Amino acid sequence: RRSNARAPPGNTAAAAYIKERLSSFGFENINTHQFAVPVMMHKSSRLRITGRDRTFSIRPFIGNAVTPQAVPPPGITGPLIYAGKGERNAFNGKDIKGAIILMELESGKNWLNAAELGAQALIYIDRGSTPKLFFEDKFELSPIQFPRFWMSAAEAYAMFGEFEKVSKGNVGEQINLISDMAWRNVIAENIYCFVPGTHERLGEELIIVEAFYDSSGLVADLSPGADEACGIATLLNFARFLKHHPPQRTVLLIASAGHAQSLAGMRELIWSLSVSPKELKQMERDLAFRAEEA
Repeated sequence: RRSNARAPPGNTAAAAYIKERLSSFGFENINTHQFAVPVMMHKSSRLRITGRDRTFSIRPFIGNAVTPQAVPPPGITGPLIYAGKGERNAFNGKDIKGAIILMELESGKNWLNAAELGAQALIYIDRGSTPKLFFEDKFELSPIQFPRFWMSAAEAYAMFGEFEKVSKGNVGEQINLISDMAWRNVIAENIYCFVPGTHERLGEELIIVEAFYDSSGLVADLSPGADEACGIATLLNFARFLKHHPPQRTVLLIASAGHAQSLAGMRELIWSLSVSPKELKQMERDLAFRAEEA
């Protein structure tokens, strides 16, 4: 576990904020529960326009549940072709095999057309204020290796000019793509706050109230989390209410991480609460024996 990296900076900052808010309400029994979880981590990605010696940062599109959109050096190089919304007829008369495709984000699953015609990779163009549905409808469960990336329309115009107006979609640029993205084990944390009950008998009963505080990224390093924030905001508001109106029953408030990883944080915490120390020691011995055998 020592070799595992910390969770991404945004996640760590959110955890620190939650602890600070609970402390500001006057609670003292605040602690954290750490656990390891595998996540897709993005280090860096770049787009280089060959012949012009210009390099830009670019963001991978998180549209594959299994395979990270990794492109190791020397990367992939090919002509850049604009294909609109990616309908079949948008590819007519264009040499797609070996190309890198520019496609509108509002294109459904038409990226499959580009992949089937032999393109090497695809870059989505986001015109802004795009509903979440247009990201989610591109999600793929099978481990297909077809790198996809995302950029804003403003970035696309700055890099490639008026790409929609070029003849036969041939933007006229040879580009090179490299992306460092891989599965890595990270250490995430649950935050919990113990609120003792005031009733002599009912105080022995425990109520758990939980909300997750991490959000799901659809584009690497961009995770607004507006809808996900509603739950944790409600939990913090409830915590403030309990401070001014102490409950009769004991309440354990939990802000969990790892929600997008099959509720990893909540599962780990409940497991640690329900398993006895004796069982944990036996499991530790069993794991050590299995490791030695292996």
